Amino acid sequence: MTRPLATKADKTFLISAGIGTIVSFALIMLGEWGVGVGSAGVTHRLLGSIGFVLFGLCLFAFAGWFGRATVARIASLTQEERAAKGKAFLKQLLIGLLNVIVYGGCALLILGGISALDKTGATGIVAVLLVWVAAIGIFVAYRRFRKQHPLSFAELGNVFLLLFLLAGGCLTIFLGLKVHIPDALQDMTQGPRTADVVLADVKRNTHTGRYRAFQQNEVVLTFVTAERERIVLIVPDSDAKALDPFTHDIFAHLTYYPATQIFVSAESWDQGEGVIGPQLLDEIARGEIPSEPAS
Repeated sequence: MTRPLATKADKTFLISAGIGTIVSFALIMLGEWGVGVGSAGVTHRLLGSIGFVLFGLCLFAFAGWFGRATVARIASLTQEERAAKGKAFLKQLLIGLLNVIVYGGCALLILGGISALDKTGATGIVAVLLVWVAAIGIFVAYRRFRKQHPLSFAELGNVFLLLFLLAGGCLTIFLGLKVHIPDALQDMTQGPRTADVVLADVKRNTHTGRYRAFQQNEVVLTFVTAERERIVLIVPDSDAKALDPFTHDIFAHLTYYPATQIFVSAESWDQGEGVIGPQLLDEIARGEIPSEPAS
């Protein structure tokens, strides 16, 4: 357990970090559920990416406070209490590793046996069954032993919580700074591109379960140019009306943001069939779409 919030500075710090977390979620949701086409789509993508970075910084803030509180708690202990805490932590760590080895090993033996059944004869099947019986026996025996010798993982849990906050902060900041923000800034500075294309493929990404509250369903469009360059764009469901030009024709003068894969607009291309040519159209009809996207 960490020390209580004894100072006003602690409370102010955590309230600020909490507000920052709420703001970060709002930005992430704006990036996901805001307008996803045109220049507004790029702006919302950038804001959503900034939300990821802010969320990571808030996780770092919580980790810093939690680590400082833990260090202060340890410093307030006597030498004997510190030694006892150290022994408890080491014991919890060893038991935790043993749990991973036993439970993980049993699971691997059972899964490995399932894979081996496809490539073995009668003798092999008997061997697999024996391995399964041994694995289940070890699992049950160890589980019973742990129930007879219960152990709290309070000290180990504190360390894992700190590591979780640090790892989560690193991951979200990496996603924002290294993956999303550079793409949005590139499209903002360079502007949209245009290309004469044929619509080669349309797919729908439908999110189910708990992900539906955080991610929109999407329409994934694959276009091909006469030079066999592939362009893949993603349009959120809420902006699907922007795709109305493709209800009547698959040839278009396309405007898009390449780095963020954001659709801008499409106008009918009357000469498209003749420029694209029958050979490429036949390949697209057979599903032979160029494998590399346009650079």
